[in-house]
Amino acid sequence: MRKLSLRILDLFCEGLGVELGYFADELSKQQGLLVHRYLPCPDPSLVFGVDGHTDSNLLTLLQQDIYGLQIFKNGHWLGVEPIPHAFVIIICDQLDI
Repeated sequence: MRKLSLRILDLFCEGLGVELGYFADELSKQQGLLVHRYLPCPDPSLVFGVDGHTDSNLLTLLQQDIYGLQIFKNGHWLGVEPIPHAFVIIICDQLDI
């Protein structure tokens, strides 16, 4: 995952016009792995999930294999359709800043 993350960050460097490896310093040395597994539920109102939030790191790589991810856009929560065998790349707070 680290190699993939650094490759994606280098693609951002290319697009931003900064030298490759710009983000390969202290900003990207800390990595975390969180695993949330949500099984399909006939009544989602009965289960707990992760509340609306932003991620404070540079990137989040999310493998979304079931429906459940939502984004907040124009004052509304919208569902994100999962794409099998794909990662969702989320630009997080540090990269946004």
